[in-house]
Amino acid sequence: MLSRAAAAAEEMGEAWEALDPPRALRALEKLVVEELTNWYIRRSRRRFWSGGNDAAFAFSTLHEVLGMVARMAAPATPFLAESLWGRLGESGSVHLAAFPDPSLPDTGFQPDSRDLALETAMDGVVRASTLGRAVRERTRIRVRQPLQKVLVHIAGASPEDGGARPQDYEDALREELNVKEVEWVEGTPDFLEVRGKANFRALGPRAGKKMKALAAAIAGLDREALFRIQGGEEVKVDLEGAPFTLGPGDVEVEALGVEGLEAASDGKVTLGLEVEITPELACEGLAREILNRVQTQRREAGLDLSDRIRLQVFGDDDLRDAVSTHGAWIGEEALAPGGVKWAKSSDEDGFRAWEIPGEKEIHILLEKVNPSPNPC
Repeated sequence: MLSRAAAAAEEMGEAWEALDPPRALRALEKLVVEELTNWYIRRSRRRFWSGGNDAAFAFSTLHEVLGMVARMAAPATPFLAESLWGRLGESGSVHLAAFPDPSLPDTGFQPDSRDLALETAMDGVVRASTLGRAVRERTRIRVRQPLQKVLVHIAGASPEDGGARPQDYEDALREELNVKEVEWVEGTPDFLEVRGKANFRALGPRAGKKMKALAAAIAGLDREALFRIQGGEEVKVDLEGAPFTLGPGDVEVEALGVEGLEAASDGKVTLGLEVEITPELACEGLAREILNRVQTQRREAGLDLSDRIRLQVFGDDDLRDAVSTHGAWIGEEALAPGGVKWAKSSDEDGFRAWEIPGEKEIHILLEKVNPSPNPC
């Protein structure tokens, strides 16, 4: 996160020097919305709640990045930046603080603030996560429903200097996509069909009247050529008897799914998601839906995050099987020390009914458990 903040500061500084405010604000927006809010804060929730040193480190990083955001935003949103600066407990005015510049240590950066290998590795993971979620949305499979496997190919993701690799952050990708396995595919992926499409905006000025013939040549490129272009190499094609060089950005690679595998590609990352839902996966999916409803009921009851509860549920046989198989996990996640008790009926006062995908209904009764008195 600190490395990405340094990258955003570099790009913003260059944009302001070039008198290009839109570029500067796009860099800030990407940092705040995509990288800080949608990734770092969301991924760090458990760290924030955990207490101890890990929580302190997570909050420290967040505080540091927000301080940089306030200084980066100051030229464009002076009052918002000033308010954020004060809320962070900083002294003086943000407009008297130095603009973040990774090349100047006295502006808040360490000499090694940028870790390009780490940024590249995490970029591949974030792209794969985004593609996988898009596939889930397209196939209408909720993220709470576990799937067995995802296959991932990242063009040019083989550092030879021992730096960070996307594979080092496999756990994060597995959690983001809620899959049991991540299979990394090296070389030319052969797990799906691909098709090349010409980028008319990029190629039109170069190809001119030959653009239609060039588009046909690109459509005829084989899998190996397409993935070489995706990986940053150049490929030559025959254009009416003359060689024409294609490079990254000239060709869009469209991934086509095969039976049991839904595919997606963004030009750098190609992904195949196994979408078959076995009975075991379906059972776990129901358990996750139950936990989601329990957590929602906890919040609406006004319970604190650390409050322990007594938990009873009631529903049909499929829901009972899910509780029987995954009840210990549900109880642990919901802070129910006694686990999940299956009620004989939902007639007792206090039960609340919740809809579950598949036209099911779960009835939940939860009560706060008073802490045991201190025997001392």
